[in-house]
Amino acid sequence: MNRASTTIDPGTGPKAAPSTGQIGDPLLEARHLCVDYVTEAGPVRACDDIDLTLHRGEIVGIAGESASGKSTLLAALGRLQRPPAVTSAGQVLFHGRGREPVDLVRLSEAELSPYRWVEISIVMQSAMACLNPVMRLGAQFVDAIRAHDPQASKAEATGQTAELLRMVGIPEHRLSAYPHQLSGGMQQRALIALSLACRPQLVLMDEPTTAVDVVMQRQILGQLMALQAELGFAVAFVTHDLSLLLEISDRIAIMYGGKIVEVGTPEQLYAAPRHPYTQGLRRAFPPLTEPVRRLNGIPGSPPDLTQLPPGCAFAPRCTKRIDVCESTIPPLLEIPGGAAACHLVTPENPAGAWDADDNLSLEALEIEEATSHDQA
Repeated sequence: MNRASTTIDPGTGPKAAPSTGQIGDPLLEARHLCVDYVTEAGPVRACDDIDLTLHRGEIVGIAGESASGKSTLLAALGRLQRPPAVTSAGQVLFHGRGREPVDLVRLSEAELSPYRWVEISIVMQSAMACLNPVMRLGAQFVDAIRAHDPQASKAEATGQTAELLRMVGIPEHRLSAYPHQLSGGMQQRALIALSLACRPQLVLMDEPTTAVDVVMQRQILGQLMALQAELGFAVAFVTHDLSLLLEISDRIAIMYGGKIVEVGTPEQLYAAPRHPYTQGLRRAFPPLTEPVRRLNGIPGSPPDLTQLPPGCAFAPRCTKRIDVCESTIPPLLEIPGGAAACHLVTPENPAGAWDADDNLSLEALEIEEATSHDQA
C-alpha cells in the first residue's frame, strides 16, 4: 500500500506531505519476544512478550523514556545484544525475498553472518564510537563492502563508497579523512551511508540524531527520508522524542516497563492517544506556533524493572488508574487504528482514557497561557 508521510507541527497537528515510499509484505516479525539481563540476583526482564511486525518499506518508530526497553528491543531484533543480555523466549522471523521465514533467534553466529549488513544493518547514536579512529573513512567503507562481496575489487568498492557518501552529502575528497577530521553531523551521515553499503532491506536506528544539534538533525532526517524513498528499505527508529517520530513514522510503538503499551499511526497518536502514558508523552512537547501552552510532565519516575508492581507498570504514575490496574496486567488489545494495553481500552470503548475533556483541557491550557502572555 502507499505510504503518505506526515509533517507534524505540535502546535497545529498533522499536515499532509508527499508520499515517500511503498509499504509491502511483512519483513521482520517479533513474536512473544522476551529479553533478560542476567544478574547475580537473577534475570531482569527488559523486554516482555513483544509482538511487533515491520513491513517492507515501512518506518516504525519506537518511543519511550529511558529504561523502557526500546534500545534492548532494537538490539534483539538484529540479534546484536551481548551478555549479560539474552533472548530468553520468542521468535524474530526474517522474511527474505523468495525464501521461507528464518528465526534469527535460533541461528548461530556463523549462520547470522550472511544476514548482517546485507539484509539488516544498524546505525548507532554515537558515530565517533562506531567509526575506527585510526582508519581513513574510505578504507572502512571498502573493508565493509569487500567483506560481504569478496568479488568486488578495491577500485569497485572505492567507487561504491564515493557514491554512498555523495548520497548523504559528503564530498568525495573526504574519503581520505580520518573520523576526527569530520564534524559530528558528517560522522553521523557517514555512518548512515555505511549502513546502506550492502543495500540492506532493514536499517535499525538507535537514536541516530541524539548527538547533533537540531539544525543538523533536520538535515540528517531529510536525507534519511529521501534515501528511504529512493532505496525502499524499512526502518526501525528508536528515540525518546515522540514529536520526531510523529513526523517521520508510518507507525509508532510506545514502550513502558519493558512492554509495548500502545501502537498507532502518527495521526492517531497525535490526535487521540489511548494509553495514559502516551497522553503524557503527547503533552510533554511544546508547540512550534503561538499560543504557547504550558508543558505537563509525567509525575514520578520510570519503574524499577527488578521490582515491577503486580498490575499495570504505569499505575503508580497514572492519574486515571482504576482498581483493576493495581492487580492485573492489561493485555495489548487490538483496536481500530492500532493497539493499546490499558484497562480503560475495551472493544466497546476503543478511545480508552482519551475523551473530549482531554482536548478541552489542552485548549484551556493554551488559552490560559496566551492570556497570561498578553497581560504581561
